[in-house]
Amino acid sequence: MIATSAGSGRYEDIVTALGRLKRKPSKRLLLKPNLVGGGLAATHVDAVRAVLDSMDVDLIAEGSSVDTFGLYSMLGYRKLAQEYGVDLVDINRTDEWREIEFTAIDARKVKVRVSEFSRKWNVISLALPKTHDHAIVTLTLKNMLGFVHPQDRGLVHGYAATFGKLMRIAPLRKVAARLSRFRSLRRLYSSTEVEERAYLLGARVVHKNIVARSSSRCRSSA
Repeated sequence: MIATSAGSGRYEDIVTALGRLKRKPSKRLLLKPNLVGGGLAATHVDAVRAVLDSMDVDLIAEGSSVDTFGLYSMLGYRKLAQEYGVDLVDINRTDEWREIEFTAIDARKVKVRVSEFSRKWNVISLALPKTHDHAIVTLTLKNMLGFVHPQDRGLVHGYAATFGKLMRIAPLRKVAARLSRFRSLRRLYSSTEVEERAYLLGARVVHKNIVARSSSRCRSSA
């Protein structure tokens, strides 16, 4: 079942769309935002607040390609989690992974590690519909990359191997997170996220005041 809402604003539309779902999971709920170095392509904290007000979420978990907890602080997630009594988890720092076979962008079969969080929890994927250099559009599917082990993401994301290797180094991820505050500097390290103005042009058909929700694993666009 899919529910939609348009026109009232980010928070109001999400609350309305969730209220229209007749069936939705109520136990072991993990809210998965998409934090990509800040900016307009990251899940807005007001969207998270709307879900927390509408569903009994147990934890918020993300595995950013940069510094996850740095982005939690930068984007207001720490304050929100404290307000609602919800745990924040950096998936990159968890220790339960399983290996799956994945088809790479060049059709090679590769083995990648995926977090057990993706299997043990009912996942609410809360992300803006995405554009992508290689796939053109991935909608909310790209948000699932956060469940892939950080050392394996270069195999499935399609970005330059050099950048992928650099982002395996924790101090460099922290630097990248700090640089992402500045649009002009973001171009120096971002090889996959299009620059904000181009992103908005590419995704202009999806307005911030339009929201859609599906009761199937709670995949979302907001």
